[in-house]
Amino acid sequence: MNACTVGRIVVLAGPSGAGKDTLIRLLAETSLYRRFVAYTTRPRRVYEVDGLDYYFINEERFQTLSSEKPLFDHL
Repeated sequence: MNACTVGRIVVLAGPSGAGKDTLIRLLAETSLYRRFVAYTTRPRRVYEVDGLDYYFINEERFQTLSSEKPLFDHL
């Protein structure tokens, strides 16, 4: 069994500018860890790519998704 089938989840939390994205990128490049792409209803920033940084959806679509099944990072 390899690490991808074990189902481990690592959560990185910290304030803006702490280096979370840098660490995530390094882990994805040098290990079997992969980045989880979350849904967001906020507007896309100029440098962000839909499906790579986040899945950018409207509030209505978010409500539909969250009513169909639990979302991992929905608080």
